[in-house]
Amino acid sequence: MALPTGLLLIITILSFAVLAYGADMLVANIKMIASHYHLSIFLLGIILGFFTSIPELILGLTAVHRGVASLSLGNLLGGIIVLFGLILGLAIIVHRTIKTDGQSSTIAPSILILLLPLMLGLKGSLNHWDGLIIIIAYIAVVLYSARTESSAKQAQVSKPPRLASRHFLFSLLGLGLIIGTSQVIVSTMTELMERWQWPPLVAGVLLLAIGTNLPEIVVTIESLIKRASDLSISNLIGSAIGNVVVAGILLQFGSFSIQPFMAFVVTASTICLLSSFLLLFYKTDKQFSRWEGIILLCIYLLFLVAELKWAIY
Repeated sequence: MALPTGLLLIITILSFAVLAYGADMLVANIKMIASHYHLSIFLLGIILGFFTSIPELILGLTAVHRGVASLSLGNLLGGIIVLFGLILGLAIIVHRTIKTDGQSSTIAPSILILLLPLMLGLKGSLNHWDGLIIIIAYIAVVLYSARTESSAKQAQVSKPPRLASRHFLFSLLGLGLIIGTSQVIVSTMTELMERWQWPPLVAGVLLLAIGTNLPEIVVTIESLIKRASDLSISNLIGSAIGNVVVAGILLQFGSFSIQPFMAFVVTASTICLLSSFLLLFYKTDKQFSRWEGIILLCIYLLFLVAELKWAIY
């Protein structure tokens, strides 16, 4: 039995409230874990990014099960553009400045991961072996990030107190709330859009920008509120490379056909452009400034216009 529209709206609003609560719980406890174990929040953000990409993994597995695996590739690559162009761009504009460590070596390996499926896809398809290469490269980047931790800080680590275990459990609870409520919101939004007869293209764009990236949006906002800008940036970077490794995982179940190829070229070019600016802005003045956020957002809007025009014509 279909739920009334009013009830769906109430469920959606309540889900957003739970989502915000889960994000607050997650960010606060991750900061405490980083303090207890003397780890950088940036490294934890990279790892967290994979878990916030779980909605994309679930949608991708569904697409594979339905025999349309290639449809998930656009969602994953488009998600990278949303993360760096829309979410990071708006976050910088609203927050005015976001501090960085100014070292390009911090994010350069992650940028290379983003470019890997683009290069492998130039042959017109992605297969099982391409997926293995992507997975191995992702593991290498995570290990690289872990090894860059200061040995002096590692030496300070003592037996974790019971309180640290409590923060770990609350972090998992917060993450579970984020992922679970994100799926509820995507489902209710889809149902409402169908009832209101929104155009499929508009519905798809909104679901991509808001639905599957809700975890990243709320974690970014909450990180900036709690003055943990390094977590907000690393979570977005971690989510972007998380999208890539999700593609690698899905390739173990089926191949991706790059069709239409010109649409892939437009998407790949946008990711390359955003990645280049991200690397440059990260290093410049050890911070992201408002005008740099405007540039990232403009790139996203230009991409959106190009995709809408491509879809129509």
